[in-house]
Amino acid sequence: MVGTPGVGKTTLCSFLSKKYGHRHVEVGSLVTAGGFYSGYDVKRHAPIADLRKLRREVQRIVRRSESSVILLDGHYAYDLMTDATAFGVFVMRYDPIRLYRRSVRLYDVRKARENCVSEFLGTIAFEARRPRRRVTDTDCTGLSVPRIAARFERCLVGRSFPRTPPIDWTERLSKRSLRRFLRIVETQVLLG
Repeated sequence: MVGTPGVGKTTLCSFLSKKYGHRHVEVGSLVTAGGFYSGYDVKRHAPIADLRKLRREVQRIVRRSESSVILLDGHYAYDLMTDATAFGVFVMRYDPIRLYRRSVRLYDVRKARENCVSEFLGTIAFEARRPRRRVTDTDCTGLSVPRIAARFERCLVGRSFPRTPPIDWTERLSKRSLRRFLRIVETQVLLG
């Protein structure tokens, strides 16, 4: 379960865990609680994950889990599983302008702008893709958690996690929204 910070990964995973009994592993909490970090990013106010140690811990969790579905929840969770052990990657996407408004309530303005730009560019969706990996992009904008959960569960049916093309926000946003986005980008570039 991946997506730009603020799209609702943890909310969705918590719902799926309660409703279907899937194992939910919140990567950020695992990093902090397990000490799987190599330093601290002062600019982002976040620990720098030690991916090698974190991968080993995730593999240990997978081996010991009794659940047939394990939800790895984090914007870089795609990097913690091998293609052989990962059934698929569910990329939660969200209208960048609406994500910006949501992110301003959760993070500082600088982080909100960074999230907006990352979502518009599809950075996480792009990084999650590998030749043999099944990746599904889902536009979650305006959808309730149960509706998004139903879309996720359909991906699991028949063990045929679908591959979908990445979402291109330039095709989906109105001209007005694109102008708003460009103002956010301009501010991000000018203020760094």
